[in-house]
Amino acid sequence: MQTERAKQWRTATRRSLWIGLALLGGWAFAIYWQGDVSGERLALAAQAILRLQWWAIPAPIGSLLIDLLILLVGGPLAFAFFANYVLPLSSPGEAFGTVGQLAGSLLGRLPAVLFVRNGQPQSAQSDARILLLDSASAAVLHNGGGYTRALGPGLHFVARGDAVARTLDLRKQVRRLGPHPAEDPFINDPEEDPISAASRMARRRECSGLTRDGVEVAPRIEIEFRLEGRAGGGGTPFGFHPEFAWRAVANEGVDEAAPRDARGHRVSWDWLPAHLAADVWREYVRKFSLAELFAPVKHSGEGPERTGLEIVVEMMNLRLRESIVQELDEMGRPVERQLSSPEYQLLRERGVRVLAVGLREVHLEAMREDARLKADWRELWEQRSTSVKLQNKARAVEKALLGQMDASQEFLRTVSAELYKRLKRTDGKVVRPPSEYETLQLLLQGSLAGAQQTPGLKAEVETELNELREWLDEERRYD
Repeated sequence: MQTERAKQWRTATRRSLWIGLALLGGWAFAIYWQGDVSGERLALAAQAILRLQWWAIPAPIGSLLIDLLILLVGGPLAFAFFANYVLPLSSPGEAFGTVGQLAGSLLGRLPAVLFVRNGQPQSAQSDARILLLDSASAAVLHNGGGYTRALGPGLHFVARGDAVARTLDLRKQVRRLGPHPAEDPFINDPEEDPISAASRMARRRECSGLTRDGVEVAPRIEIEFRLEGRAGGGGTPFGFHPEFAWRAVANEGVDEAAPRDARGHRVSWDWLPAHLAADVWREYVRKFSLAELFAPVKHSGEGPERTGLEIVVEMMNLRLRESIVQELDEMGRPVERQLSSPEYQLLRERGVRVLAVGLREVHLEAMREDARLKADWRELWEQRSTSVKLQNKARAVEKALLGQMDASQEFLRTVSAELYKRLKRTDGKVVRPPSEYETLQLLLQGSLAGAQQTPGLKAEVETELNELREWLDEERRYD
């Protein structure tokens, strides 16, 4: 594939060179044909140039040299000017990089190009000199001694000695820790494959936590987050800021349990929020007993009753999204003190913003699970699910009614606009009330004006409204 691409590149380069040489030769021949250039004048021009006597250069040769200077200097400048507006460059200075790459390609050097789509490199060109990032991608470069700079969406030219260290996805990210969907992490199957069993146990340990009474609970944690960046910043709707992208990669963690030469030795920036959420989950689940996790509890006179699990999820969101949170005692009861969230500070230092944290499929230790508690828990969550569905249905009905009311008011304003203009007078004079025929005509004019403003409605009702107007005209003639 690469050999075929290089062959096509060399063929295109040779063709461009031959075309350029042919054009240059034709231009030189046209000048010579006019008789302005001769051997004697060329010799005089050469002597003047060697002596730096520019005024002694014959006029035709001087004009020829000026043309060549404009071609050699003005051509690259013009190319850089138009490249700055045509190509997706991140800065005007990189327009001159396109001139250098073009000159190198004409000399037969095949540049290595790396295209990154949605944060994923589309090839293995780690030494690429040209980097093209789509609107949802960013990249961080390094030079062997450290990270150098972060690049946002657009076309970039990588300096010699630099290489792409990490690519990033600027879109909203979702990461999940814990058991797979419909997987029982506590199952004990002797016939299970050892590798599958080890993977299942590893997923169980990722989110496993103990309640206050020592029961192991293993949920699946789901977290949504993204890199910090104002929407529209960096020329992308997803938002990009080079400092936050650089922080995310430069401050990546290290897994001490993995070998130094292993692929998983460095913990990628996009897994940090999920691991922090798992740590916060373990911290708060131990404040509640198994019964309190699934039963409504109310520690104070304010606010609705919530289960311990709902309180844990709320605290997980607060610890990852707020700098100051309410402190809970060892029994899960709120106290008057507040504490600073170290998780939020850690994420902020790395340019990561958490959007939401949730728990899915909470699994209980099989040997300690009480059947009655499980039944009560299911009944409670079914009641809450039914209540939420009814509330959503009521909101949908309310929105539909409000939409109908707004549409009716807008329709009345549009239809009666012409009639309102007829009745409204600003000079204080008495307005003659329109007749029934005039009233209908004005209402029809308003309806036609409203149909003109709505392309989809115009084709449907314009014919009927015109037929109604013709019918009114005929009725008036008969009267």
